[in-house]
Amino acid sequence: MIMKSWKTKLSVHAVDRLKERTQVNEKTLCRILDEEEIIPLGFEIKETNRQSLLFFSPEDEKFFVVVQDQHDGIVVTILTIEYWHNLSERFFLAKRTIHRNQLIKAILISDPENIIKYHHPIFKEKHIYLTYKIKSKYFGIGRLEIDLFLNNTSHEIEIILKAHILEKIKSKDVEENQINSINWALGAKALMVNHINVSKFINITLLVQGIRNDLDIRKKLSQKYDDFLVILKRNKSLQTIEKKYLYGKFT
Repeated sequence: MIMKSWKTKLSVHAVDRLKERTQVNEKTLCRILDEEEIIPLGFEIKETNRQSLLFFSPEDEKFFVVVQDQHDGIVVTILTIEYWHNLSERFFLAKRTIHRNQLIKAILISDPENIIKYHHPIFKEKHIYLTYKIKSKYFGIGRLEIDLFLNNTSHEIEIILKAHILEKIKSKDVEENQINSINWALGAKALMVNHINVSKFINITLLVQGIRNDLDIRKKLSQKYDDFLVILKRNKSLQTIEKKYLYGKFT
């Protein structure tokens, strides 16, 4: 294991790429690397000291990958995510892709309470998962397609959502006034932080507003941090290649 006993320095090439591709200054980048405010992506197979490190630049609202020699701390270059993806098969055993959670972690390192913490950009999710809370326990009440909330009027959504929730809680012999909150998330394992409180009755209008507002924030964050779209495109590309290999479609 390499013992870190150095302070970060940039090669002439790295300084040029930093100025060309980012608004981050040299001193700030060195601090980010020395204080390890980065997400490690792996070591190259040939230049085994060289590690790829992901960081987020608030000034650019973009993500970059630093390639740094872990033997002496010299930064070799700074790459955009798309460029790093395209080069990855040269330096690693297989084509690489950066994952959404890595981008989110990189943002939260620089801004721990960024709104993205509770509103992850929509990626491949197709459903809203609903739960209700009684005291300290959560119970599932099924899922609904995201398109329902994007392609219908609020009134239409309220009718469908209310019928869905009442049917689910009735099947479990639960009354509305027993419920403390209704929660929703994208993905069954997502953190259940988005919710409305319930007193005597479920305010369906407020619930629909909350879900639609949440989805709107997620969409805007996807556009604001367009590298999320870059990695989504990369994922789809790799999946297409994998399917072609599996089903023998290459000629």
